[in-house]
Amino acid sequence: MNKVICKKRIVAIHQPNLFPWLGFFDKINRSDVFIFLDHVINNPRNSLWTKRVQILSNGIPYWLTLPLEHTSGNVFLPINKMRISQVFNKKKHLQTIHQNYNRAKYFTSVFQFIECFYNDDESSLLAEKNINFIISISQEIGISTRFLISSKLDPVSSASEMLIDLVLKAGGTTYLYGGLGENYQQKDKFDAAGISLEAQNFQHPNYPQINTSNFIPGLSILDALFNIGFVGVAELLRDLKTNKNKDY
Repeated sequence: MNKVICKKRIVAIHQPNLFPWLGFFDKINRSDVFIFLDHVINNPRNSLWTKRVQILSNGIPYWLTLPLEHTSGNVFLPINKMRISQVFNKKKHLQTIHQNYNRAKYFTSVFQFIECFYNDDESSLLAEKNINFIISISQEIGISTRFLISSKLDPVSSASEMLIDLVLKAGGTTYLYGGLGENYQQKDKFDAAGISLEAQNFQHPNYPQINTSNFIPGLSILDALFNIGFVGVAELLRDLKTNKNKDY
């Protein structure tokens, strides 16, 4: 009897962050399927990465934050129900980005993507706008990962059981986790479901940054795009995936 060997399929899961950092896109690039975790419940008044991110301003990290609408009664909402405030001054955000990066080498080609994000008035849903931006940037830098949305997969339970359910529904054999994931993943449950665990082990690379003499890691993908362009970011992510070092 021939033994059936299943092809490895890596699945990563993450909330749809605002203009995510480089490590977020590295996780996408290392995955066969990436699931946006948009159905989980949070308090929109908390400091969520889905509504804020850091860029470089005057040589130091600066928080760029989208104000969200406040709901009456229960303040806890699924991420996919959170809306950007109707009184949000998008021109101020665009001016802030323009002022801090307009001298960057690839400013013109990147800024148009940001303008599209802010000027798209078809939806005020935070998750929807973030997801559309992430997918558009991923396509621009040549990432071929398949994208899914958790709310459309009808996941069960929570915590590890939810992650396992999502991985299985995506046809995954391996769950890619990042950060401190190994401290809270219940490996025995993944093993029982036939899913292996794999650490992202992201090591932030350096690249040329304007307006600072010392490299500052952990900023929005916007910082990398403005400084080294779409092609440069694509090459950087490719080298990270193949464990190659390169000066940019």
